[in-house]
Amino acid sequence: MKRLIGLTVFLLWSALPAVALIGDPMLDAVARDIRSGETFRLSDKRGDNYLVVFFASQCPPCQQQIEALALEAEGLQRANIEVIALALDPVTSEVERFVDTHNVPFRFAQLSPSSLEFFSNIKIVPFLFLVDRNGVIRYEHTGIIPNTKLLEEIDALLWAIR
Repeated sequence: MKRLIGLTVFLLWSALPAVALIGDPMLDAVARDIRSGETFRLSDKRGDNYLVVFFASQCPPCQQQIEALALEAEGLQRANIEVIALALDPVTSEVERFVDTHNVPFRFAQLSPSSLEFFSNIKIVPFLFLVDRNGVIRYEHTGIIPNTKLLEEIDALLWAIR
């Protein structure tokens, strides 16, 4: 019975999508911008508020979330929230094809192999982190989030950091 309980706890824990919790510093990652080829780190974003969307190129809900975010791109830019879509795909050509078919004005990037391994706990996509200018996670969400809810969270973040 103890083994069954232990196994159940382990399976539930290992299925958790979160790699960090609200109030924790955002984990650093190295990624390559799909459009420019530039390599960057999430830690380079310190000083800026940003939204990280983890996605997979073959994921219909991810496509829906990215298309929904694209509708809010102008408002997000006015609020000084940069959107960074990070692909969890290991194959670059699949990510490039995804970016080519989704003409949206935010940064698409592919995680480096070491960062991809680091974020391997993310099992359900899309997965979003809203990060404040101090690099602290202020909101996280698994699955598709309606834009109205996301915008409420962004407003709360902007209000809290004034």
